[in-house]
Amino acid sequence: MVGGGTGIAPIHSIVRHIAAGNRHPNDVSVFYGARTAEELHALSALRSLSYRHDWLNVPAVVEGGARRPAMQLGRLPDIVIRYGAWSDFEVVLSGSPGMLRATVNAMLTAGTARERIHFDPFTID
Repeated sequence: MVGGGTGIAPIHSIVRHIAAGNRHPNDVSVFYGARTAEELHALSALRSLSYRHDWLNVPAVVEGGARRPAMQLGRLPDIVIRYGAWSDFEVVLSGSPGMLRATVNAMLTAGTARERIHFDPFTID
């Protein structure tokens, strides 16, 4: 899962739902990114879940500013594909239209099948 800025809210909800259930997946990664560390409002809650559930990994990514420990510096799409093409995973994205476009493009270029990438598209009426 990839959440940018306030787009982390639905992903956080999905992760809480999974954690509350009886069946847990083998591996879930939540890449959480923002422009600065101060904008990662849900990071402590997500990391708390990851400490209680060994199936959950929460890499944090910031584009600039002061970086805290265990945060990666860079663009969210670049960091996500640095971990691989995710070809064996279902991918859920949530964030701004620009982040969605950049992440989908990066993942397709890395080899992720389009049918494995899920997001709510933004439309303008």
